[in-house]
Formats: sequence, C-alpha cells, structure tokens
Amino acid sequence: MLAADPLIRYYHWSSSNWTADRSTTESSSVQLIQVKCASMIVLLAKIFCPWTLSSIAPWSSSDDHPSFPMCINEPRPPMTLSPVHHSTRSVILKYKERICSEYQCVTEYNSLPGEHVLLSERYTQPLILQRHRGRKEREQEIRSRGESFQKVLSARSSDDSVRLNSLFNPDGHGIRPSAVILQGNSGNGKSFTVQKIMMDWASGDFYKERFDVVFHLKCKEINRIHGIKSLVEILSCSCSLTSDQISQVLQHSPEKMLFIIDGFDELRLTQDINDMSPHTDLLQKAPAEVILCDLLRGRILPESFLLVTSRSTATDTLSKLLKGPQRFSEIMGFSEKGVEEYFQKFFQNEEHFRTAYTLVKENETLITACSIPVVCWIICTTIKERLKTAADVTSGLETTTSIYVDFSVQDPVEESGSAGRERDAGTASPVG
Repeated sequence: MLAADPLIRYYHWSSSNWTADRSTTESSSVQLIQVKCASMIVLLAKIFCPWTLSSIAPWSSSDDHPSFPMCINEPRPPMTLSPVHHSTRSVILKYKERICSEYQCVTEYNSLPGEHVLLSERYTQPLILQRHRGRKEREQEIRSRGESFQKVLSARSSDDSVRLNSLFNPDGHGIRPSAVILQGNSGNGKSFTVQKIMMDWASGDFYKERFDVVFHLKCKEINRIHGIKSLVEILSCSCSLTSDQISQVLQHSPEKMLFIIDGFDELRLTQDINDMSPHTDLLQKAPAEVILCDLLRGRILPESFLLVTSRSTATDTLSKLLKGPQRFSEIMGFSEKGVEEYFQKFFQNEEHFRTAYTLVKENETLITACSIPVVCWIICTTIKERLKTAADVTSGLETTTSIYVDFSVQDPVEESGSAGRERDAGTASPVG
C-alpha cells in the first residue's frame, strides 16, 4: 500500500538515482541531494501536516521521472470540529447560562424569604492591592480617621490598585501567575467579589479568551461533604453539571480552566497537610479536603489556574501549600470614591443618596467605618429605613454602636419574634 503512494515512489526514485550513478559530476550530485532533501520534506509534511498537501498539483503518471509537485494558491478548507468538541462547547454554554441565572441576584442579611436584589445594584469594586503592606503603612491606616483616612486609601488607590480582570496579567518580568491569593478581612467583600467574577465570566465580560471554564468551590460546603470523593464528584456537588459532564469538560483544555476556592481559612483539615498521600487522578477518591489540597498543590490538573480567597490568619499556610508561580492580592475595602459609588447604587433615588451620603461624610467615625463594605451596607440600610418612615435621619446615628443598635431593632427577622437570626453558611452577603 505504501509503495503505491506517489510520495513514497518519489523518494525511492531519488534515492535509487543517487545510488545508481556515482560517476555523475559534482554539480549533478548536488542536484540529486537537493531533490532528495525536498522529497523528504514533502514526505514529512504528508505525515505530520496532511492538510498542507491538499492543494498540491497531481503527480506525473511516470514512475521513472515524476514531476515535482507545484503548490497552487487555493484556500485551505475550513477545519471542522469533532462531535466531542461540539458536545463540550454545548455543556459549557449551558453551564454559563445556569451561572448567570444563579449569580445575578444577591440575598442580603435582612432579606425575607423570596427577597433579593440584583448583583449589579450592589457590587462596587473595592480597593485591591497586589503587594504586601509594610508595618508603617498599616500603622498609618490604624491611626487615621475620617478625611485623613480616606486620603490614605486614595493614595493607595491611585498608586497600586488593580481591577478584577487584571488579576492574572503578567507582571513586570512577563511572568503570569498560576495561583492568585486574594486576602481580605471579614466583611471586606471577598465572597461578593468572587460572585462578581463568576457572573462576569459567564456573561462574557471577564476572561472570555483566557478561561473556557471557571468552577467555584466554597470551603464551607467542602466541610459538609462526607466520605471519600473524587474531584469530579466534589465539583458535581457544587455546580449544576453531572459527573459525566464534568469529566468531559475537565478533559477539554485544562490550561484554560480556573478554579476559585472561596474561604480557605474556613476549611477544616482533618489531616496534617504534610502527611497527606498524593492524588493525581481526576477519578481518584479521598476525603474532600485532601483532594482540594492536591488541587491547590498542582498535583491534579497542574496546568489549571487557581484563585483562592482567605483571611490573613490562614494566608501563610495557604502560601506554603499553593503551587507557583503565586501572586498575592489584598482587598482593602472601599476608598472614598467607592463609598460614594456604593451609596449611589444602594439608594438609586438621587435625593435620598445626597441626604445619606452628606450625613455620613460629615461624620468622621461613620465615613471611616464605611470603608468596610459590610458596615457600609449596614449604615445604608439603617438610613434607608429611616427615610421610609420620615423619621429624623440624623438622630442617634453618630457612632457605629448606635448604627448597630438601630439596625438590630429594624431587622425584620427580629421584629417577627425570632430569638435570633442564624446565618446560613450558604447565604450570600451583599458585600462578602
């Protein structure tokens, strides 16, 4: 069968001519060597790049003196995708649609059953730094209040702040991180930021070309998974895809895959991370926290990318566990501009926004507290309730303590006679 291939025949013809006639001139020898090299190139092209020969002219019918192929400038036929590729794309598309449906709304702390607000009506980009702050910088932030505190944050914002869509950009040396740590104190907006990233990826606004698939794993939910599970089974507990669909997606393009691990500081480790047996297979089973640690280490899907949120109390442990190259980022909260933007989104009514923001800006205690997103939401909620009842907005709201007391009294769950509100671990905060 191979002997009938014109390319093979051409190669044998050039080789036989070279062997048969050793008395040729030096010029002829060079020509034969050139012909032999050319035939080898074409032969290799046919083996490894067959599409490049689709536009080559027919060979001569003469076995003795085959004509050298001439390239014709014809367009290359369009590449058709395999059924498996089409199927994977379809699964990912449906997954994105489900993410958009699930992540577009926010359930707030004081929401009654069935109540929610749109993510776009609450989310405001916090100040994110991609560096560690020195001791003097931290002391300066602690000692500052009111306008001076906002000036400190504004200086950080203008010098070092980054946007969400640039977390994985190459640094000044051209190095792109495989894993990004997103550190932040409680209430600074880590989980809320993760929800925003998921929503924007699914809607095509973030990382459209960089990541084909983004999975979101919450460590609080990982703690509830009992027994031994594979990574595929763990992911099926956290998203709308079946185990078969996840297996199909994970084999698609691991280098274009992002795993977001939210709340590493809340992960309950039943084993010492240094004593865990390694697992490298997608279907290999072990306790959920062990599989998660192997994913973080890069033992499973080493080509994939990771974004891990954590409080500062667990950052050192995470950094020792996480694969490299790593990048450190920290959510600092709202700058003064961020506070103003959040008030605008929250109140929507221009008159109410001006009244509320003016009140807060004139009180250095409140404007400082508003840099913490969750406190900013509490202050906005308290003022909004007073505006609804036409009560005196300024009375008794001079300190954060008075704000908290007023908020707890207005909490509809408290008013309904509940002895206390248990915060469900799966309930989304308006700010993280």
